[in-house]
Amino acid sequence: MNGQREALEQWLAEGLAAVRRRPGWYVAGTTAAALGLEGEDWRRWAAHPAAVWAWEEADGLTVGLGRAWIRRVPWGQDPWPLLAAAVRELARVPGLPPQLRLGGGVAFQPAAAPGPDWAAWGAAALTLPLLTITARRGQPARLTLVLPPAASATGRLAAQELPRLARGPLPAAPEAVRVVAESGTGPAAWTQRVERARAAIRAGELDKVVLARSRTLTFERGLGVAEVWDRLGDRAGEATLFLLADPGGGPARFVGASPELLVRTRAGRVETMCVAGSAPPEADPVRALLASPKNRGEHAWVREHILARLAPWCTAVEAPAEPEVVRRSYIQHLVTPVQGRLRPGAGLLEVAGALHPTPAVGGAPAEAALAWLAREEGLERGWYAGAVGYVDLVGEGAFWVGLRSALLQGRQAVLYAGCGIVADSDPAAEYRESGWKMRPMLEALGTEAAAWRMQA
Repeated sequence: MNGQREALEQWLAEGLAAVRRRPGWYVAGTTAAALGLEGEDWRRWAAHPAAVWAWEEADGLTVGLGRAWIRRVPWGQDPWPLLAAAVRELARVPGLPPQLRLGGGVAFQPAAAPGPDWAAWGAAALTLPLLTITARRGQPARLTLVLPPAASATGRLAAQELPRLARGPLPAAPEAVRVVAESGTGPAAWTQRVERARAAIRAGELDKVVLARSRTLTFERGLGVAEVWDRLGDRAGEATLFLLADPGGGPARFVGASPELLVRTRAGRVETMCVAGSAPPEADPVRALLASPKNRGEHAWVREHILARLAPWCTAVEAPAEPEVVRRSYIQHLVTPVQGRLRPGAGLLEVAGALHPTPAVGGAPAEAALAWLAREEGLERGWYAGAVGYVDLVGEGAFWVGLRSALLQGRQAVLYAGCGIVADSDPAAEYRESGWKMRPMLEALGTEAAAWRMQA
């Protein structure tokens, strides 16, 4: 493997020499086979110390390493128009191919004041990596190198960062990591929050609100990101795996397996999904979901929001009249797929900004629910339940909702899950439901974490 790493290192060094010889950006591509890396386990590269983002979808894996360009939006600002403007400006740079992919995310409530866990992340960020690895199923893996002008500040940083990209991911960590402490939202605090939410609903302030809770597990040593990513992928099923590094350069990673597409645009078409209404996997889907007034009501609010928000951006929108039941290993959901044809000039970031956050993670009416959560929830969501995804230089790509996720920072993992609260919600039942939703991340954290009070 050392010889293979040497071939990669030489290819990167050639790119660095080339950008120093000429003005402007430098872009080059090659195949893994050309570098002798046909047998490389590219999934492990998501845990490379220099990885800034990674996505694993049904058709394969994409990993970005290093930062050739980044646009960060401070807390308190509306990020979507700022990100869209930044992407359009970058797209005008001569020599940059339109298919280059920028990855990142937007917080659940960008205008909210951040707490200590998420302050450095900012309200949003998009990053163009120095090195992108694309490993599509059934196709040869490809590597794309993007270097900013050598004389620029980002160019000088890239020259320092580039040599470590060839070193590959860290060795595997031991399997078990012992949990030594836990904190978070317990049943009593949860019940109080649910009762406050029910009171607001009965008073007519809200129709529904999505309450979230967190669990912080502290381990005896630092977590192995590669092992968490691998185990999460083994259990993800049809969910989309994502990993985002702290845009501020810190060591924290936001990792998850999202079951919920926020929006995808491609060739003038848009697709999204209404996901609301949940039941345990063993429940009868008709009684628990299709015939449940609570779950059908929650689903209807999400559907109404998404169709109304899509309409100004589309010439036509299509959605089946009835939802379907989607079963996963740990939960069942009501889902309605939605498709449409975009109006000229409508891009991914504009549509994502119109949809996010949906009532599936906030509530209804949307603005009133978000305001209530900012006052009453008592939880620093950060990028949890935010929008995570990627966009290319022509404004196409995909964003998912940042669910079934955890913030990994050193020896700690902060897990998140939420439930839709309506007037007749039972706090104990909703607490159990949030426990089901944490289960994939608990299992991904290892056998010790999975056994650690799984019932909570």
